[in-house]
Amino acid sequence: MATNEVQEELIRSLLILCNNEGSLWQALQGREGVQLLISLLGLSSEQQQECAVALLGLLSHENDESKWAITAAGGIPPLVQILETGSAKAKEDSATILGNLCNHSEDIRACVESADAVPALLWLLKMEVPMGRRLLLRP
Repeated sequence: MATNEVQEELIRSLLILCNNEGSLWQALQGREGVQLLISLLGLSSEQQQECAVALLGLLSHENDESKWAITAAGGIPPLVQILETGSAKAKEDSATILGNLCNHSEDIRACVESADAVPALLWLLKMEVPMGRRLLLRP
C-alpha cells in the first residue's frame, strides 16, 4: 500500500473513532490498522513516526489483542530501532510499548529480548531522555 493510501486509511479510521466514540482498536479495524501503523514507523518524517508510535502506545494500553497484533505484525524490531534512532518522544513511547508487551506475556517478552531490545533499553536508561528512567524502572 502506498504511503498516501496508508495515511488516508488512518485518517478515515480516526474520523470513525471521533464520530462514533468507539475504541481505537475498532476504528483502526483491528489487526489491519496495527499493520498500517507499523508500516509508518520506518518513514522519514519524524512527526509521522511519533504519531504512529503514539497510536500504537494507546493500542497497547487498550486491549490484549492489540499486544499480540503488534507482535504478530512485526512491530517489535522497528520499535527497537526507534529506541536507537528516533526522537526523544518516539523513544519514550517505544519504551512504554515494549514494556506493555513484555508485561503481557512471556512469549512476547522472549520476542522483545530476541530483537536485542535490552541493550537499546539500557542505553535509553543511561541517556538524557527525561522519562527513560521512569519508564524503565516502573513496576
